[in-house]
Amino acid sequence: MSNDTRISRSGAEIIEAMAKHDAEWLKTRRVGCAEHVPHNNTIRLWAYAEGRDYYEVDLERCRTAEQFTDLVFHLAGKTWCQSNVMMDFLLCLERAIKERHNQNPVTFFKVAGAAMSER
Repeated sequence: MSNDTRISRSGAEIIEAMAKHDAEWLKTRRVGCAEHVPHNNTIRLWAYAEGRDYYEVDLERCRTAEQFTDLVFHLAGKTWCQSNVMMDFLLCLERAIKERHNQNPVTFFKVAGAAMSER
């Protein structure tokens, strides 16, 4: 008998779950406790007790790989920023970058960083 406790999912189940998450994103701009606010280009992390308050991340201050790395370490130092909160933030950031700039995050940070270094 195997000790493998991983949950096995079919390709159809994975696609169905992805479609559900995509539909939810389009409706709410949320991934778990992370919410993208397009009008001011921020991500709100609803990670405090009972969701009554949030921590807001200004994405204009996260335009280079260096700024992104600083932000991740800054968030990781917060007592409320558990691994699930960080994952929600990263997934929300990825979707926000794709939606706003039509790029994946790796390309975005390379292009934005190169443009800033030319100034």
